[in-house]
Amino acid sequence: MKTEKSKKDLAFDKERVKYRHEISTLQREIKENLREIEVLNRKIHELEESIRQKDDWIQRLLEYTELTEEDMRNQIKKDKSVSEFIDHINNMNILISGYGERFGL
Repeated sequence: MKTEKSKKDLAFDKERVKYRHEISTLQREIKENLREIEVLNRKIHELEESIRQKDDWIQRLLEYTELTEEDMRNQIKKDKSVSEFIDHINNMNILISGYGERFGL
């Protein structure tokens, strides 16, 4: 037996559908905002890293101004060696992490 819903029940059902739709829309907006926040946080991190690198360069350049020409050449060679060493270490890390991912480590 099918019972007829009262006007009050029909109005309640209508309101419930309306609010479910509104909740769904708001949840979608929250997800979009969270994605946007994540993208902006990544951008902030990249910019902070860029600033840090530039600060390092500024500091190095300031140190160079206090050196003799020969000392400056030696310092530049040393900095190049350190930079190359770090690049090699980073390449090894990439290789090792790729190996680990490949074999589920």
